[in-house]
Amino acid sequence: KENLYAWLLLKALYGLNDAPKFWFAEVKKTLESLGFFQCYMDPSIFTLRPDGKKTGPLFCLVSIHIDDLAVTASPSCVSWLGSELAARYGTLKRQEKSFRHVGFNYTDCDDGREMDLDHFVENMEEIPVTGKPGELAGPEAVSDLRGLNGDISYALNGRPDMAGRVALSQQAVNANTTFADLAFANKCLREFQQPGIST
Repeated sequence: KENLYAWLLLKALYGLNDAPKFWFAEVKKTLESLGFFQCYMDPSIFTLRPDGKKTGPLFCLVSIHIDDLAVTASPSCVSWLGSELAARYGTLKRQEKSFRHVGFNYTDCDDGREMDLDHFVENMEEIPVTGKPGELAGPEAVSDLRGLNGDISYALNGRPDMAGRVALSQQAVNANTTFADLAFANKCLREFQQPGIST
């Protein structure tokens, strides 16, 4: 008979299903050891304030998306955090000037940094409507509707005027989704993509 072994995984490997979860837990532990607090409303955001307090002036804000970190702080604070993270994890790739991060375009300007979702919004696509308005849509179309609603919801920060219509569209994601529901979501998308309206 062969010996049976149980392996204890000491480190998550990149590419495993749980790797993002383990990486997030590792970065969270590191940020908290540096005095950051996790945001209650959005657990992917961490803040650093004076004297390790949860309230007061904001020194640094870190947003985590899988293995990307966006840092907003003074140049000296960004440099300090970069040094701390590099000491723990090795060389870091730092993006400056203009770049994209989780759908946002970041552009350096004279008085700080501007960010917008224009490229993300411009590249959203309508859902194919292949049936009559009263006909039930299939599972693939329902999945497409869920995805489009998610994309628009993600970009809603700059368009509060669309919140009610998107909420209506989200309610249509169920076993009774019709092609009329898909057409309504497409109409919302076209309104969302109107030129001259900033996201």
